Amino acid sequence: AMFLQASTLWNLLGITTALLAVAYAYTKWCFQYWKKRNVPYIEPTIPFGNLGSPLKENVDESMAQMYKKAKVKGWKYCGMYISLSPNLLVLDLEMIKNILTKDFQYFMDRGTYTNEKDDPVGCHLFNLTGSRWRNLRAKLSPTFTSGKLKAMFQTLVDCGLVLENYIESKIKPDEAVDIKELL
Repeated sequence: AMFLQASTLWNLLGITTALLAVAYAYTKWCFQYWKKRNVPYIEPTIPFGNLGSPLKENVDESMAQMYKKAKVKGWKYCGMYISLSPNLLVLDLEMIKNILTKDFQYFMDRGTYTNEKDDPVGCHLFNLTGSRWRNLRAKLSPTFTSGKLKAMFQTLVDCGLVLENYIESKIKPDEAVDIKELL
């Protein structure tokens, strides 16, 4: 009976080792994406990619560090990995301008998950993809033409001045304000 238990333990250990080896090999294979395409990239760490451990590091700080590393190397863009997913970090302002205006139809998917039922506020123009993005952009684009924005500007300035005067005359400096009621 002891022999069977020991062999079972060795089998479990062998299976676990094999699974870990396969997971490691798959991760290394995933992290070859940018290298295969000759795109400069920041070397990722297994298994978290470039963002590091989600328990130890802030995502925003990790992104800022990657930006600084790429900027120091003089790259206009670089590859990075969020977990096992390859992502492109663009640093060059002219390239960003082209992506956001002229070539936007090729870069409309942001790779962010949205759930309209549970989080309708998160389903805005910058998070939507595909036909849903295209439909919303078609509705919003005529609203924000340069002529309409110029026409709205003076109205916003006038309303801001009225609000500023009201706050200065009615509210004491150290007094708490219910902004909802104020607006």
